[in-house]
Amino acid sequence: MHKAVFLDRDGVINQKANEHDYIKTWNEFKLIPEIVDVMKHVQSKGYKIIIVTNQRGIARGIMTINDLNKIHENLRQLLHIHNIYITGIFYCSHDIHENCGCRKPKVGMFLKAKKLYNINFEQSFLIGDSLTDIMAANTLKIKSILYAKNAINKKIEPMPRYIVTDLNEINKIIN
Repeated sequence: MHKAVFLDRDGVINQKANEHDYIKTWNEFKLIPEIVDVMKHVQSKGYKIIIVTNQRGIARGIMTINDLNKIHENLRQLLHIHNIYITGIFYCSHDIHENCGCRKPKVGMFLKAKKLYNINFEQSFLIGDSLTDIMAANTLKIKSILYAKNAINKKIEPMPRYIVTDLNEINKIIN
């Protein structure tokens, strides 16, 4: 079985859009520079890199699956320049009220990745910036890392395994 680092996309790999908006085109996609070093590090440690992302903008008609695929293809090409290879990208295009099995905090995207790539969840990590990411990881016993740009002084439920305020801290956690 393989170990993986699952990454949420918006807020971890790229800057989030403004509230109630979505990253709809490659021109709106702004890579968070520190994530490149994190991806290089985890890849060098033998982890597969898998992106799991809720993309509600598709269900809302704000963007198309073709728009999303173009963004992801450009992301793959950009990371390839840095010798970073994404094993898989999984997305949920459903709206919240559709009650699908893939929209985080549900675990459908993770289970699909496990089946396709023979992933051992207990040897894997998830890097996310929301509690829905942490909930999904905790459900599957994936070690969860909450990326919170600003220091958090309150109790978080569900509790992530780790909390970082700087993406570079992740390289000390994942060995």
